[in-house]
Amino acid sequence: MKKKLQITKFLMLGLLILSPLCSHAQIPNPNADTVYNGWRDAFLINSGDGNKTPYFCQTLANRERAFFWQQAYLITTVEDAYFRSPSDERKQFISDLLTKLIAQDLTVWTWDSWNDDLQWAMIACIRGYQITGNTTFRDVAVDNWYRVFDRGWDNTFNGGIWEDNNQIPDGGKCGLSNWPQIIPGCLMVETLATSDPATSADILNKCKQIYAWGRTHLWDPNTGRVYEGYYPDATRNFSGDDNSYNYGLLTNSAASLYKITKEQMYYDDAVRVADKNIAKINSLSGGIMTEDKFWNGGFGGEQLARGIAKLANENYLWNKYYPFLKANADAAWSHRRTDYNFTHNNFSTPTQTSGYDFMAMELTGCVTIQQVTPVLQSIPNTIQAENYHLMNGVSTEPSTDVNGNRVVSWIDANDYIDYVINVPASGSYTINYRTCGTGTGSVAFQQNGVTLATTSLPPTGNWTTWTTVSTTVNLTAGIQSIRLLAKANGWNLNWWSATQTGCTATAIVPYVSINGVWTQTANASLNAGGNVSFGPQPTTGGTWSWTGPNGYTSTNREITLNNIQGNQFGTYTAKYTNACGAQSTQNFVVTNTSAQTLFQAENAAITNGTINNGATGQYVDMESGGKIVWTVPAPASGNYAASFNVGVPAVSTRNMGVYANGTRIGAISSNVVGFSVKSITLPLVQGNNTIELRDSENTTELNVDYLSIPTLNGAQSQVASRMAVTAPEVDSAVDSTGFYMYPNPSEGVLNIELKDEKYDSIQIFNSTGFLIYSKDIKGENTITIDGRAILKTGIYIVSLQSKNKVSTKKLLVK
Repeated sequence: MKKKLQITKFLMLGLLILSPLCSHAQIPNPNADTVYNGWRDAFLINSGDGNKTPYFCQTLANRERAFFWQQAYLITTVEDAYFRSPSDERKQFISDLLTKLIAQDLTVWTWDSWNDDLQWAMIACIRGYQITGNTTFRDVAVDNWYRVFDRGWDNTFNGGIWEDNNQIPDGGKCGLSNWPQIIPGCLMVETLATSDPATSADILNKCKQIYAWGRTHLWDPNTGRVYEGYYPDATRNFSGDDNSYNYGLLTNSAASLYKITKEQMYYDDAVRVADKNIAKINSLSGGIMTEDKFWNGGFGGEQLARGIAKLANENYLWNKYYPFLKANADAAWSHRRTDYNFTHNNFSTPTQTSGYDFMAMELTGCVTIQQVTPVLQSIPNTIQAENYHLMNGVSTEPSTDVNGNRVVSWIDANDYIDYVINVPASGSYTINYRTCGTGTGSVAFQQNGVTLATTSLPPTGNWTTWTTVSTTVNLTAGIQSIRLLAKANGWNLNWWSATQTGCTATAIVPYVSINGVWTQTANASLNAGGNVSFGPQPTTGGTWSWTGPNGYTSTNREITLNNIQGNQFGTYTAKYTNACGAQSTQNFVVTNTSAQTLFQAENAAITNGTINNGATGQYVDMESGGKIVWTVPAPASGNYAASFNVGVPAVSTRNMGVYANGTRIGAISSNVVGFSVKSITLPLVQGNNTIELRDSENTTELNVDYLSIPTLNGAQSQVASRMAVTAPEVDSAVDSTGFYMYPNPSEGVLNIELKDEKYDSIQIFNSTGFLIYSKDIKGENTITIDGRAILKTGIYIVSLQSKNKVSTKKLLVK
């Protein structure tokens, strides 16, 4: 039953609207303005046609009004420009466009049977409300959100929203009718949190419900692959994963839910999906988005740009995602046609100037990519305060200082201003704030969400007398998200600067001694029982501190590990603070070369396969004719129990041949969506052996995670007998393991959520196959394990067991 929306007054102070959204930058971006203005002018009809204007037309030649959902889709592009650089003119323009949209297409949109059509209009209207404060836009969006859910969601396929209500039951439940329901829903959750908390909570629960269904039907959480839809024809399911459109919508949905709930699963999903699509674009087109495969028809790539930018903005990830967005923004700019300054959606080639009638829809990508890619500023330059990338709560006004055009003002506690900054070198920096105010202010300087210094700002007595206040921080080189977070009110800011002090970080020169022999390196490989020493330089001045596995700490420069054992292998981090306070770090990696039992696929010799990131860490996505070859040393000739962790990305039975030293031993088979362990006996000879998985069985190939031979340590281990139990083949679209495990990598605390499967017990084995943890979990659906005392840095196998099934996942512990 649809809930009635409780209407409350929306407080406005002049032109400042109190909303849960941040407002974007005032920093000049000429390219973004030029592309937006050219695209708008090419397709905007601003007069004539009765009382319908303003509206966007269909093509350069066809000046008829773009259809309902297309009109809404185009309005979201205008909103992108507003969020980058707010202005009264853009706010009024958005208000006029939405008012005409509602006048032409009514307040109830169920006359359109396509649910995604309504969702694009919801997105435009709820964002328009957050920009303008017009409650009509909000109310229409919320009302139609419930109408879509009520008519589109049913128990067919265990849930999900139909794409077209006129095609039930022969149609499908697609990504484009589910993820876009979550995106406006989350904006409504934020918007209604105070004015109507009951509706806010109800929409949030439904968004989580939609997401949970989509997670098991529209993408593979193990691999990050996003699929087109779920259909009555099972052969169409878990296929069609090449649209950036769907990847962007899922990234946006997961990031939106993470922002509200702070549940780690959503963050991990958003990053995995974004990284998967970027990796695919990097491999197929050199990192530049093109029309071929990466766009849903004539439009859609803007969804990827919008989703990645949201993920980066809200999670301090610009150091990771800025290069991709910037490269595409620059490619689009360099290939634009200069009369309208727009670019077709193949950013890698010049845009036609004749012979093709461009649609307004297919050019939104080039506009949005410019709006959401931040302007990178560099230090040691002075940064004008009003040239922020993102802000919350503040305003700007004309400067009363001797220099500067505008200043940031109306600063209250917990307001902030964000900048994307290129730090040229790691080291100590003096931060200067140019401030004035009648009260004692306070500001925290944050890098990527971490407070580096909190500075008191003394009152100057009025708003025209200015002073400069300084503090010192240690910054890390590279692209950084810098936030100035107000801890108290009563002050204005004209500019800030960061100047590297005479104190610069001292490079650490790594030295390692293995059994008494020193080498300039940061890597040590030795057998258990050996001795290893780390002796980094410089040898004089400053102070040292160390951290490592098992809670290891030291304040000595040189450290030694005698008779090193399994749980002492891993990464040791040295931090050096020089005499003037600048810090530098160096990781030392210690690898156990004792008899190996776990062989990662990504470390093997690969033919026709791609290394991808997934829930298990890295795995190999095999392709037609592919093979993986491992070199496996055996202590003696004999038969060895081996296990392959493999999976399929879609419901189908897939086989690969297993070869030992060139001879076919048999085949492994799986129809489990995701990863599961498959066992086989291998005849090995003493010394090195060649083990292969080949695409030789006339089926589609598998995804491969690892090969495990627990008996290589000379004794049958506990894990060998347990992992020899072959998981039953199931015809299911759910996660093959039947459980979620997060965070992964972990620091020792592990959360496990069961899906539809029921298990009796959980065991954790180390990489040599020995059981180190066991617990009865009958009747439990959620398990939290605090394993910090037993889970040291390394790789583990987590195994859940019932009478009929064994499900496993690989766990990485940092």
